[in-house]
Amino acid sequence: MSNVETPWDTAPLKRLFKRVRRSDSEEEALLSVYRDHGVIPKASREDNFNRASEDLSNYLLVTPGDLVVNKMKAWQGSLGISQHRGIVSPAYYVYSASNPTLGTFYHYLLRSRPFSAYWHSISGGIRPNQWDLDPVAFASTRLPIPRPTEAQRIVDYLDHETAEIDALIADLERTSCLSEERLAAQQISTLISARAHHPLRRLKTVATLRGGSGFPHAEQGRLDQELPFFKVGSLAGANRGTLHTAEHTIDRETACRLGATVFPHGTCVMAKIGAALHLGRFATLARSSCIDNNMLGIIPEKGLDPIYLRYTLGATSVSQFALPGAVPSLDVGAFRDLTIPIPSLPEQLSIVDRLQFEVSEIATATADLTRAITLAKERRAALITAAVTGQIDVTAKHRPAAEQLEDDIKELT
Repeated sequence: MSNVETPWDTAPLKRLFKRVRRSDSEEEALLSVYRDHGVIPKASREDNFNRASEDLSNYLLVTPGDLVVNKMKAWQGSLGISQHRGIVSPAYYVYSASNPTLGTFYHYLLRSRPFSAYWHSISGGIRPNQWDLDPVAFASTRLPIPRPTEAQRIVDYLDHETAEIDALIADLERTSCLSEERLAAQQISTLISARAHHPLRRLKTVATLRGGSGFPHAEQGRLDQELPFFKVGSLAGANRGTLHTAEHTIDRETACRLGATVFPHGTCVMAKIGAALHLGRFATLARSSCIDNNMLGIIPEKGLDPIYLRYTLGATSVSQFALPGAVPSLDVGAFRDLTIPIPSLPEQLSIVDRLQFEVSEIATATADLTRAITLAKERRAALITAAVTGQIDVTAKHRPAAEQLEDDIKELT
């Protein structure tokens, strides 16, 4: 059982939901289960890169009202009551509801924080962040059974309150995106001006370009060695464009044995293979480091400021240098011939100062927005938990949650 206390009678999940395995429906639309969105058509999202099998005959049919569970990520909230008809991977669990009228209530309940924590406790495995949910323990989980009218009042309350909070979160996220777009526009404007007033040089004449090296799994995981070893995923966590510490380190002897280039401080690094290439992320190494073979290091020559180089490359559309294919890869030869403006070093530093000021201003605003978004999501989750476990009387008059949240955000920022 889940140990989640509620004021209602309970029954094991297997009395309320029966596991079903309906297949041979390959003509149906593919569905996906998202932590934030529940069960939705796969085609409705552009960020789902999981490839379906060529043979869909064993995919499981889902009908509206069914409970669908991603057994490896249920503890993250990847389960829910479907409003759609379609098919899902046979690795998922599909359950038919005995009382569909309570479906939306259970959608909120099973994705709430206390139940997500319980799904975590009954999941196991060796792959990080992908633990199989125990189907027997899952089926034995005791669920509350509120009266249909009471469940509907809770659903109506949560539908209204979460819609208001979601709208507030969307506004905050739009503001954050606009701030980032403003920075990108300022960066491009500054560098367009530089191209118009300063000589252009091919990248290969002002910098040395070298690829990273393979990084065997056996060498990974050490944190106490001299050289950080950055993988392509590190680019997303760069601190204002600079890479300081890595999840892996090696010593110089190991670097030599692996044939790994030790890139000097000030090297600009980027992705050169995979979907990350199209993200156009660049970062500067804060210290001598190694990089994996999905990355490219650009070592500036004397007279080219490393930060100016990063800003200049960051204003370039990297996708124009991507070779076609199932896995995107950088046309390094063409990229070497990219022309960039090269002002005098004092002018480069002046440009960097102006852009760094913009970055600092926007980073401060973005940090405030990020804290506000985090608070809003936490408040949303807490509200759902309180409602589906009977901790609040949804029929009583309450101040709208979004209104209270707006006041709290003002105090936060």
